[in-house]
Amino acid sequence: MTRLCKILPIVLALGSVAWAQRHTPAPPPEVVTRFHLRTPALAASERIYGIEIHTDGAEFVSVSGMPIDWTLHIENAGDWRSSFSGKCHHGGSALDGQQLSALGFKVRLDPMIAPFQVSGQLHIVNEVTMKERTVPVTGNDLISDDPKLLVTAPDSRSTSPRKVIAFISFA
Repeated sequence: MTRLCKILPIVLALGSVAWAQRHTPAPPPEVVTRFHLRTPALAASERIYGIEIHTDGAEFVSVSGMPIDWTLHIENAGDWRSSFSGKCHHGGSALDGQQLSALGFKVRLDPMIAPFQVSGQLHIVNEVTMKERTVPVTGNDLISDDPKLLVTAPDSRSTSPRKVIAFISFA
């Protein structure tokens, strides 16, 4: 009887662990998607020399199509607030509209945070007058091949300290 009293708690503990593992819900599937940016209205002498994109609820996996002579910086924070920035080193490597639309951004979405939020800006320079301007990246500027993602209007209830320009959520 004393031996049974010693073994019984161990058997019950192992049984409850096995039951919990069998009944624990599976984690949501990993969602990876790609998007690119729509080209803003550019004058004939204007080119893009800098890009900034901030996300809440996603991390950058890769960037494709970036030409040479650019410095890229990706910071994937532990709280799924990530940022991408890029700038050219010389005026000749600044992007025209076709080069911008060829850039592809691949992101992994946090399945526990919805919706995926994006904000950003493009830095543009006129090569003749050397005047600079900044254009915000909005939801209308994101183009995704993923039919499950929708661009919707910002939610006024957001408590994010960043200015949220677009939300992307699952349909």
